Amino acid sequence: MRTSSIVALALAAVSQVAAQTAITQATWNGIVQYTRFARAAYAVNCTVPPNSSVALTYINNATVDGHATIFRYDAAKQIVLTFRGTATPANWNSDLDFGTTALTIPGTSCSSCNVHTGFQKIYNGLAASVLASTKAALKANPGYSLVIVGHSLGGALASLGAAALGANGVKVATVYTFGEPRNGNSDFGTYLFRFVNKANYFRVTHSNDGVPQVPPAFLGYTHHGDEYWEQATGYNNTAATTVKCAQPLVGENNNCDLGQSNDVFINYAHVTYTNDVIGNVLHVHDCGAAYP
Repeated sequence: MRTSSIVALALAAVSQVAAQTAITQATWNGIVQYTRFARAAYAVNCTVPPNSSVALTYINNATVDGHATIFRYDAAKQIVLTFRGTATPANWNSDLDFGTTALTIPGTSCSSCNVHTGFQKIYNGLAASVLASTKAALKANPGYSLVIVGHSLGGALASLGAAALGANGVKVATVYTFGEPRNGNSDFGTYLFRFVNKANYFRVTHSNDGVPQVPPAFLGYTHHGDEYWEQATGYNNTAATTVKCAQPLVGENNNCDLGQSNDVFINYAHVTYTNDVIGNVLHVHDCGAAYP
């Protein structure tokens, strides 16, 4: 056997071993904390904010039906910007507007970056308010870092927001997304990681969630950032059932969520993250609603 063939087989073996790796309890604890913020984004008024935080600002744009909330998380000395996911028919229309278009969010500059048309329309409707409110929150709280969070559509907006805020001079410390759909091409991913450390981008998926599997890759979309896959169905996930699935340099890791089959992309796995319902606009546990 040729040396090149042996090397190729060895690399393939290493790649397969590295396809899934265990996570630490600390990583799991972080996923738990920020899933709460992602759920809280669905509340119109978060009366009892998660993690003993304070809701500072609610950002709404009725024209594009986009919503975001800014929390001050004193225990971690963080400003948490969280985007709401799909909650209305207008959001569905934006989700299905999945042709790619050039990145045009004010302040960004990447001529080869293409992103999801509908997601960008929503973000551009929020962009000015998000930038001003985030800067104001950070200025009012010296020493606090910025974390951006979102579920589903909110995860896509969190991705766009990390690039947009970073391009506008706002330092982004960490991003957590849950059930994030594909939202840009590979050049957008490269551009995004100019503004947030790739190691601090936590793209969380669950079981056979169908949303991370769309829009299809053949349209030019690809995921960016390593995946943290909650493998267990329902409310049974722990650090032991969650693995890190490294994003390869080329293509995508098909050993985790992308390797699972499902009948519909909005399925049970998509609306249950980190052992609770997510996406409910009427009964948000992480804003104080009592369990039935």
